[in-house]
Amino acid sequence: MKKIDKNLIIGVIRSATHKAGKQIEQGKLVTADQFEKMLEQQKNITICFFGLNV
Repeated sequence: MKKIDKNLIIGVIRSATHKAGKQIEQGKLVTADQFEKMLEQQKNITICFFGLNV
């Protein structure tokens, strides 16, 4: 795996974690399914923006 691919994967995870953290700060619970959807959304954004498949 190329270094850029690793960085993109890390970025996707960090973005989804940030979104989940914001919801937790608002007093909302985040289930595993919701977090998985957040990861999928971030992955799709990354694919669209960078034109890569992560």
